[in-house]
Amino acid sequence: MEPAIETIFYTERSKPEITDLVQKIKVAAHDAIDSSHDALQSAIAAGGHLTKAKERILHGKWGAWLAQNFEFSQATASSWMRLWENRKELLELIKDTPKQYMSVQDALRLVSDNPTPAPKTKFQKVKKRCADLIKEIYSQSPAEAKKSKDLLIEHVKEIHGFIRKHAR
Repeated sequence: MEPAIETIFYTERSKPEITDLVQKIKVAAHDAIDSSHDALQSAIAAGGHLTKAKERILHGKWGAWLAQNFEFSQATASSWMRLWENRKELLELIKDTPKQYMSVQDALRLVSDNPTPAPKTKFQKVKKRCADLIKEIYSQSPAEAKKSKDLLIEHVKEIHGFIRKHAR
């Protein structure tokens, strides 16, 4: 049986700092999971340590290093790192809350990469409706499709007339 080949994640020069960061990450991660009131601060701290570790890990080795040194998912690590990036704004918001408390989930919603989409404009709504009508037409029988196409053409003519009239 061959001896296992050790994967190299960082330079020898970074080893003491990485070892220290692994310990800090473990402590902060457990604090974030175990503590309810200080969970956000612990998650932010863990995110900071994770961010520092990622800066020192060799390119392309982050996922493997995380799997070996972080007992939670890569998604959790990414979320906590995002909390770290937005820590100043989050801590300001916490000061403004009555209980001066915010859950990790609430904070993640605030810093989400996918914020609530902006409301659609009238044009976007009409465009979507037209696209939906066209899909519907193609799924109809030939007789139904003819009626729908005629209605759609009439609708488009009305829209063009409205635009010409109000564009001036």
